[in-house]
Amino acid sequence: MTVNIFNYRGYHEKGVVRNDKAYISCSETVLINHPFYGYVYNYVKLRIYEDDSVEIIAQYVDPQTYEIKMDEKFLTIFNNGTNEGGIYFYK
Repeated sequence: MTVNIFNYRGYHEKGVVRNDKAYISCSETVLINHPFYGYVYNYVKLRIYEDDSVEIIAQYVDPQTYEIKMDEKFLTIFNNGTNEGGIYFYK
């Protein structure tokens, strides 16, 4: 996933949008043909927090009804090369 556009919720907004920590978020939606669900939007959202924790939300969404067919949430930490974090970023 290429991060081209992102949203920053900083220190001055803590508590305003139900966030206790500053974070950067980005998302991407791609239409795929899934073997079980057929054509669905594959939606992925990343939220990277100031303490290096990361939340990943993945959903399959019906393109006609917008019904969520699959909904998963993953929690990890940013991998800095010396820990066991599950997400990397590359230039």
